[in-house]
This record gives sequence, C-alpha cells and structure tokens, in this order.
Amino acid sequence: MSPNPIKTTIWLWPSGLYPRRIIYFLLIKKLTLSTLAAHNIHLIPIHLSPTGLISATGLESRPAGTSVPFMRLSYADGTHFLIHETSSILEYLQEIFPGGPDIRGETVHQRARSRDVLSLLGEAIVWYGVEVFHSDPNTATWSGLRVEDQSPAAAAHGRMKVGTLLDKLEGWVREDVEGKGAVSLVGGEQATLADVALIALVEYFREKFGADWIKGHGVLETWYGRMKEQDWVAGGMKLAEVEETGDWGVVLGA
Repeated sequence: MSPNPIKTTIWLWPSGLYPRRIIYFLLIKKLTLSTLAAHNIHLIPIHLSPTGLISATGLESRPAGTSVPFMRLSYADGTHFLIHETSSILEYLQEIFPGGPDIRGETVHQRARSRDVLSLLGEAIVWYGVEVFHSDPNTATWSGLRVEDQSPAAAAHGRMKVGTLLDKLEGWVREDVEGKGAVSLVGGEQATLADVALIALVEYFREKFGADWIKGHGVLETWYGRMKEQDWVAGGMKLAEVEETGDWGVVLGA
C-alpha cells in the first residue's frame, strides 16, 4: 500500500475545457474547501494572461512542461508523484473520496458505456480542433497554424467528422435519454464521467468560441436540457470570478 501524501496540489484553469471536469467532480461529490483542506488538498487557480496560463498572484507556479489540470502528490521523504491527465486525476480522487455518487457509473453497464462515450468524445475533440484551427483566424496565435495555411476543406472535413461521431453517440444513448427519460447519457439519474465530459465540452465551446457543439442533435439537446439544471454545473460567470479573484469558495463553498 502506498503511503498517504502529506500534501496534494492541483493546478486548475477554472474555465478551461478539461479542468471543468475536475470542478464538476468536486461539486457532484459536494467537496468543499474545508473538506479538501482536511485531506491536505490544495487548489491553485490558473488564469490566462498575455504570456499564457499562469498561477494566481502569490501562489506556486505550475511546474515547467506541464499542462492543466495537473496534480502533484508530495510525500514526507521529499519525493513527489505527478499525475498529468484529467482522467487519471479523476480516478485518483474517486479512490480518495469513495463516498457519495461513483461518477464512473453505478453499474457495470454504466461504467462500460461511460468509457465508450469518453473514447468517442476524445476523438471528436481532435476533429473539432481541425475544424477550428482551419476556420478561426484567432486561433493562429496559439494553434501553431498560420492563417495563410488554414484550409476551408480541412475545416469542412473536421466538421463532418464531428457530426458523424455525435450521430453515433446519439445512437448509443437514444434509448436511455428519449425512451426511458434518463438524466444521464448512460442511463439513470446520476451523472457519470460521460455526462461531465460532454457538458464541459458544450459549455466550454459555447463560452470560448460561441459554438453550439450539439446543435441539430436532438437526443443530445434533450439530454443537455435536463443535465444543465443540475446544481453541479458551475456557470461560466462563477468560474471566471474564481480566475479573477482566486477565491474557490465562489464555486465550491467554504
């Protein structure tokens, strides 16, 4: 058995695409700042500056070569264990906080379907990146692709691939969402990683790019109409306030 860390630090860009999944998890689990502090878990808010994503003033900078979210487990002997990927951070937190809803899914079928959805969404994100990088000149400052190299044909192909993948997703979840009236994509009333991932995508792309990622996909629009009313779906204004003030209590509570 691994020893318990003496401190856990998580760097989060509150309004970022993947960090939202972490925040949604904390809200689903009803983990307040005081609960996290009792487990020596510390959140460092990141915000976007002209020079890139940086920590709030006076707080420790994110280690070089890392992205967000990023987790560091610190041990009494001075060693550290680093966790880089969102899914891995969520898996770790679920192990640390097993009480309450298991967002991996309550049944073996839900867990399997949730993994299906996560895999599909990962592919869809890649293709959406192709679409945006080849159609939005504003992305040239950070995408690595010059405006003169953008391709309308590549953008259209990316858009087509995203649509095809979302059509496939609708086929997977139609019976649960429309036939059974389930709140979750994978069936039942409790949110899973699949729901957390998709609603983070919808909210992020709407706020950052003005894009309705599920427009025209009626099954997913029905799902979104139900899921967006859940109390764990933190609004963009609150997330922006955390970035501006560094106060996680705005979202998580004391």
